[in-house]
Amino acid sequence: MKSTSPTLFQPIENCFEEVRVKLNLQLPPMDTGSLCNGTKAMLDRLIFRYKKELDGIIISYYDIVHTDKEAKIFYDSPYLGINIQVKFLVFKPFNGLLLNGVVKRVSSTHISLLVFGIISASIPKTSIPKDFVFDHSANMFVKKQSKAKISVGTKIAFKVLDVSADRHNISIQGDMTDSSTGIIGFDENAEFSNNYSNNKTPTKNNKQQQTPNKSNEASAATPSKESTPTSSKAESSSDDKEQDSKKRKKDSDSESESDSSSSESESASSSSDSSSSESSSESEDERKKKKAKTTKQASTKNVKKSSKKSSSDSSSSDSSSSESESDKKKKKKSK
Repeated sequence: MKSTSPTLFQPIENCFEEVRVKLNLQLPPMDTGSLCNGTKAMLDRLIFRYKKELDGIIISYYDIVHTDKEAKIFYDSPYLGINIQVKFLVFKPFNGLLLNGVVKRVSSTHISLLVFGIISASIPKTSIPKDFVFDHSANMFVKKQSKAKISVGTKIAFKVLDVSADRHNISIQGDMTDSSTGIIGFDENAEFSNNYSNNKTPTKNNKQQQTPNKSNEASAATPSKESTPTSSKAESSSDDKEQDSKKRKKDSDSESESDSSSSESESASSSSDSSSSESSSESEDERKKKKAKTTKQASTKNVKKSSKKSSSDSSSSDSSSSESESDKKKKKKSK
């Protein structure tokens, strides 16, 4: 009895094309000593790049021929112009082409694959057979009848539906509904690389697990009684360190106390100086007040003396005047 399983696709060479191309390269001045090395360095930059002129991706190059014996410099340009001929192996996918790819990511809307480990491809859910149902818990497509699985690392044969290209890359959209397509194997290396990338970027829970508790660290740091001589040496060295640290703390405390006492004495001396300055200022004020009082008293005494003299003078003048008048009267009478 013949098996009814589809004959799955094996890669063929009709998607690759060998092309001989003439190129004009502009080598930088640092390649003046070795034009061959400079030419290879320029061609290495074209590998796995999409070229619109070739309508495909350059996979490799070989059979390089320098058509010019000498490099040319044009005008004031520092670059070296050189003409070569080279053969390129070009990958040219087209609609309807059957390819093999390895699943790199699975979601509820599509499957992402890599073709030849380089070129990206995707299969939307509408292009996956209806027998496959997406399992959200396991993040994979599972077939109801045979329980076949499409997960990371699964090798799939698919048909090219569309090819889109940008400046340097192309993307392929595939289909699995054809009878010649399906699951053809499993790549363990792909699953290992995916697990490694997931473990490399841990989640919050993993970070919490990686950070041990302080209590565990303390218990791990304190050795048990039944320890080896090396642990006892470590303990003694730790004790010595603790004693040294305590001594240093005591010394620092005593220094701080002496500093504080000196600061207090300085403050006391400053306060005494200020009080002495205040007392001296008060004594000077009192002296000035006393001098002012004495000057006032002396001035009042002088004023009183002068007033007494003036009064005595006036009285003497009055008496002399009265005497003169009496003398005059006497003379008149005598006459």
